[in-house]
Amino acid sequence: MSKETGISETVLQNISEGKNMPSIKITVKLLSTYKMVNADWWLLGEGEMLKKDSTKEAIAVDTNPIESEVLFLRERLTQMHNDNSALIRTLENMSSREMQLLYQTSKSKVNERIKPESGNGTDR
Repeated sequence: MSKETGISETVLQNISEGKNMPSIKITVKLLSTYKMVNADWWLLGEGEMLKKDSTKEAIAVDTNPIESEVLFLRERLTQMHNDNSALIRTLENMSSREMQLLYQTSKSKVNERIKPESGNGTDR
């Protein structure tokens, strides 16, 4: 389930043990991965757990891991596309000064990550 949804095993275990309530983000991931689950049942405890005529879909997800992975990747790709579109809109609305500050901050963070550690025994 962790691989199919992209949710860590620890988070899923804490939810199943009642230690944590699932967030909106987790709920969306679960319902978009397992489309056969009735959202009313999940959110409100009303109705049947599975949507009508979803038995075939449930079996397909359980017995065809490749198809399940493709569905997961398609959903993930759509989410990444939406995230990238939002980022592009944000960047388009930034002033040149804001862009310059963003560039300088990013550049310094990259330089910090690639700067060789001093005192590692290679300096003689």
